[in-house]
Amino acid sequence: MRLSVIIPSYNSSHTLRYTLDILLAQDEDSLQEVIIVDSSDDGKIGELASCYHSEKIKFVCSGVRVMPAAGRNIGARKAKGNVLIFLDADVIPHQNFINNVAAAYMKGYKAGCGSITLPEFQKENAVAVAQYYLQLSEYIPVGPERVKNFPVGCVVFCEKNVFVRAGGFPEIRAAEDVLFGHRINKITPLWFIPDICVAHIFREDVKGFLSNQKLLGKYAAIYRKKESKSIFLAGFLSKILFPVFYFYKCCLVANRVMHAGPVHILKLLKASRYFFLGIWHWTAGFEEGTGKLRVREFPPPSRVRKGRGMFFFFTNK
Repeated sequence: MRLSVIIPSYNSSHTLRYTLDILLAQDEDSLQEVIIVDSSDDGKIGELASCYHSEKIKFVCSGVRVMPAAGRNIGARKAKGNVLIFLDADVIPHQNFINNVAAAYMKGYKAGCGSITLPEFQKENAVAVAQYYLQLSEYIPVGPERVKNFPVGCVVFCEKNVFVRAGGFPEIRAAEDVLFGHRINKITPLWFIPDICVAHIFREDVKGFLSNQKLLGKYAAIYRKKESKSIFLAGFLSKILFPVFYFYKCCLVANRVMHAGPVHILKLLKASRYFFLGIWHWTAGFEEGTGKLRVREFPPPSRVRKGRGMFFFFTNK
């Protein structure tokens, strides 16, 4: 078994250091390579690359900015491992992360995703806490291993041939992990494994947090409208149902947090101001996303198999 970790990056050198340091510290023989697909324009990636002298670390420069989904697909095409692990550049893997992925694959899980926590330095930051529960309440590390409809893109693994059969990640701005998960589940069950855990570093500025929630809400609506074709996602009806969508989102997240236990409930209550403000912006984005769907935002699986642009490797030895 050979594991390839793939990390898309854009101006993420300040957080990517955490990810790489933890991965290299685990020093598992099954970890063949860590591929960073970088499209930064801040000039800092070269400085970061010079800090790592492991043959396992490979930087792939796209030359132009690409979406995270496209970066993951580029990395997958370059990967030599038979198991692909996709991480974001703002996550910190927990201890034994690689070993836990390997153990899951050896159990017969050909595809799966992990759980998410907050990093220690953000556990008291109300903006970060609100984002955590709004975006990742489904992935709190509690409960048994179970099949999920879709993964969270910042920590997911699958067998390479399964990835190819699924057509890779749809190259859209957001919600690509949802569509990818549904494609995977048509091939093999996608398992949620709490022991495969990472800490996610969140935005701490309110403006960035709210704009991101609006973006996520917009693409959630675009995806649902495409899949369900429900009349309730028609433009004028969605405006009328705005309070319903808001209340439903609040109840959905609150229910997950309640099942996670009193510690999580208390944390959410402390961040409730930003939590409800974030849901308001998510709902506003959702309402905006019920407008006319552009077909180009959802490329067919075959498209992501084709290489585009020019890329090159540079490896530190």
